[in-house]
This record gives sequence, structure tokens and C-alpha cells, in this order.
Amino acid sequence: MSQENMLKIQSGSRKLRILFTGLIWLIPVFTVLFWLMFNSLPEGFKVELPARNQADLTVISIGLGILISILPLGAVLYILNSLKRLFTLYEQGTVFARDNVQCFQQLGKGLIGLVFANLLFTPLLSLVISFSNPEGQRVIVAEMGSVELGNLLIGIVVLLIARVMKEAVELEVERALTV
Repeated sequence: MSQENMLKIQSGSRKLRILFTGLIWLIPVFTVLFWLMFNSLPEGFKVELPARNQADLTVISIGLGILISILPLGAVLYILNSLKRLFTLYEQGTVFARDNVQCFQQLGKGLIGLVFANLLFTPLLSLVISFSNPEGQRVIVAEMGSVELGNLLIGIVVLLIARVMKEAVELEVERALTV
């Protein structure tokens, strides 16, 4: 690889590392702020929620919303941290090593974990949001859509790529040790 190409990779990787580092800090803050301000948010912010609330959420419901949000948030932070680590390696000029393979493995596992986290998150969240509704209007929603299936497929593909990269790295190490 030419020095010029490596410098471009390192420069782009530095920018992505900074982006992912920022997201690791900002996403949890905005998640907590969302829940703390839930009752005063415009309806447009609540469109994607799995249930509707007809009354303001109680402090307990808001606290449960924050706790339940930790499920997908944890998976997202794991993914972002894996990406941050991968681009830190690229920034340092480490492009094809065991550490890179480990980052890809973590990324694949994180994407699959996000699918399962969302499978738990949606029914729990729908219950918390609709709990203040009158009897007969409380709901539990479970869903598995194309986003979850896409994340599952991407996670599996990334794990397969990691396996191929691992084999290639091991072959390269073997070749380097052969006299």
C-alpha cells in the first residue's frame, strides 16, 4: 500500500474515531433527556414508539423507560465502541492484524445482540408507555421487522468476514515466519 493511501486511510479513520467517540457520549445523554422530558415532547417525537400513552407518564414509568432503554443502548454502545477501536487501529496504521479481526467479531456480535435487545425492548417499552392508560387500552407489542432481520443478516455476514480475515491473518503470520 502506498504511503499516500495509508495517510488517507489514517485521516479518514481519525475523523470516524472522533465521530464514534462523540456518539458514545451523546447517545446515552440524549436517551436520558428524552425520557426526562417525555411528557413535554411534541407528538412527532413519539411517533415511532410501540404504544401510545393517553396520560402523562409517572416518574416510575419514566425511570422504567430509562432502564428498559439500556437494553438496545448497551448493544449500540458496544457496536460504536467496536467501531471506535477498529478505526483507532486504522488510524495507527494497523490494517490487517488479529486486533482488527477481533473488532469485526465484536461488531458482528453487537449487531446480532442488538436484534435480541430490541426483541425484549419493544414489548417492555409498550407495557411501560401504556401502563397509565385506562384498563382495556394497555398493550404489549412484539415486533420483528425488516430492520431486525437486516441487522441479523449483516451481523452474520460481518462474523463470516471476521472468520475469513482471521484465516488470512494466520496465513500471513505463518508466511512471515517461514524462512
